[in-house]
Amino acid sequence: MLPQLVLLLLSGVATHVKATCKAPNGTETQLAWKPCSNGPIFYHNISLPDYEDRKSYPILATKPFTVLANITNNGEEYDNVETYMKLWKWGGWFGCSWYRVPAFGVL
Repeated sequence: MLPQLVLLLLSGVATHVKATCKAPNGTETQLAWKPCSNGPIFYHNISLPDYEDRKSYPILATKPFTVLANITNNGEEYDNVETYMKLWKWGGWFGCSWYRVPAFGVL
């Protein structure tokens, strides 16, 4: 009886958190991004087309997607450009906040 009660309580808490934890700044329907350095590259726009080159949001991280960036480079020329990305998700069990989604080196 106790395990069923705990499971029922946890599912009720999860439902309540999901219902009251609305994502900020329209991020439920559109991509939010920000550069994390003050380097010579200025990002104008970033989009995430899916594997069929369609704009879609939210992304399905279980399928391939491409990151397209419209940038201006005010510095030196770069060869073999690589990037590092972090994924974040809004929500949580103990209040609404951003938490990092582990990518395990894939991004």
